[in-house]
Amino acid sequence: MRGASALQEVLGQAKGKDIRVFVVWEPVIVSDVALPINRVLSRIPDPRVTQYYDKSRLLSSLLVKTAREQKDFLLHGEELDRDTIIWDCVFAFPPGGRWEKSPPRPSFSGCTVVEAADALRAALAG
Repeated sequence: MRGASALQEVLGQAKGKDIRVFVVWEPVIVSDVALPINRVLSRIPDPRVTQYYDKSRLLSSLLVKTAREQKDFLLHGEELDRDTIIWDCVFAFPPGGRWEKSPPRPSFSGCTVVEAADALRAALAG
């Protein structure tokens, strides 16, 4: 939940920026037994944000598959195995990027959201 608050803070400082944000919640740790409650979802009230729940972690699986097939997909060159779960991360995609069979290469990526917040803020400002 700290990541959600950090993301909202970054968005608050990027007022007026023409961006769309998709927050995807997924079960990862033992306490993730149900959909996020309203108290959690309300940590990101920015109107540019749409929030989803991915019970089967399909997005994480797609990102891992893409990163394994396209070695330059992740900006930091992380090696991922098939069982990796991508979570508590932020990705920024260039305007006009289209998701076809796989997502476009991100212009920014970072994990954890709290640790990546300053770099994301700089990326959005540029």
